[in-house]
Amino acid sequence: MARNAALKFNFDAYGMTFFARHLHRLRLVISDQSDTIFEQAGITVPSHCASLMLLLAEHEETPVMKLADALGYSHQLLIQRIALLEKHGCVRKYKDPSDRRKSLVSLSKRGRNEVRKVQKALPIIDAGIRDVMSGHDGDLQQKVQDVRFALLKSPLSERGRTAKD
Repeated sequence: MARNAALKFNFDAYGMTFFARHLHRLRLVISDQSDTIFEQAGITVPSHCASLMLLLAEHEETPVMKLADALGYSHQLLIQRIALLEKHGCVRKYKDPSDRRKSLVSLSKRGRNEVRKVQKALPIIDAGIRDVMSGHDGDLQQKVQDVRFALLKSPLSERGRTAKD
């Protein structure tokens, strides 16, 4: 085999085994296109920070761990997102005066201005996704949630062994 030959892997040859990869690739496309909408709206932060910013707009001076729990993020991922928002001047992180072990996060004035822009951009993203989904059967978001809940109830290991037997 030639050393410079294109290396490809046929994911489709394995059926649904790599379904998560397809969802991940879809997420990347949606994120990239959402970032473009954000840029066009004059928003400086990436779209993947929108949910954190919106949550902070509703709950000022929030402990980091509560933010992570509310968004379903790991502590590490949330810290990375907070650091990114700090770099953009949108949030500030500081020690809780009543418990120095805890960190609190709040939006800055710049962050509140960004949230207003985000709130105007999100309906464009929502409408675009709804438009592309209108050409397909059913509610994909609901189907993905249903599959997630079904797998939490009965994992792949059980389902796969039962279906294989």
